[in-house]
Amino acid sequence: MDNNLNFQSGNSAFTYISQAQNAYSHYLQKKVELNTLDSNLNAVNRQFEIFPTQQNLFAVQEAWNRKLIVMQQIPQLVSDIAIYLKEATKQAFTSIQMSLATNNKVNIILSDNTLSSILLFLEQSPMKPYLPALYKQYCVNDNIPMQVSDIEIRARLSRMTIPNFDRIKVIIRGY
Repeated sequence: MDNNLNFQSGNSAFTYISQAQNAYSHYLQKKVELNTLDSNLNAVNRQFEIFPTQQNLFAVQEAWNRKLIVMQQIPQLVSDIAIYLKEATKQAFTSIQMSLATNNKVNIILSDNTLSSILLFLEQSPMKPYLPALYKQYCVNDNIPMQVSDIEIRARLSRMTIPNFDRIKVIIRGY
């Protein structure tokens, strides 16, 4: 997995969601690989218990080393997913802010649908509660709660309801 995250200002929210999906696919591959390595480790461990030879000891050590390498890759993938989702959120929020300023209701609905895709990752992910917590941390570090406050004020003034925005702000703020 390439650890250089691509944050160009011209990228759309769906580009970041696509990158998150790609990282999620890698995450799933690593989880499957980890399960396979775990099964292999158990088999080698049983073999060592039956025949405690130096060769079997080396086999156990090698199995642990391979498992450790894969285990170390998983947190980076989860972090990448959280960063991509944070960037997608930022893009969607910026679009909502501009659309509220110009009263472009169609664009607000489209941006709210983008938030729905982000919520799908956060609420349905097997990485729960780690992914939402990391996502929240990245959002707070990037000052996204200020965008949330601005959108809330603008939406109230224009009497506009944005359902997925209301759901995602609970994750970002924690209330």
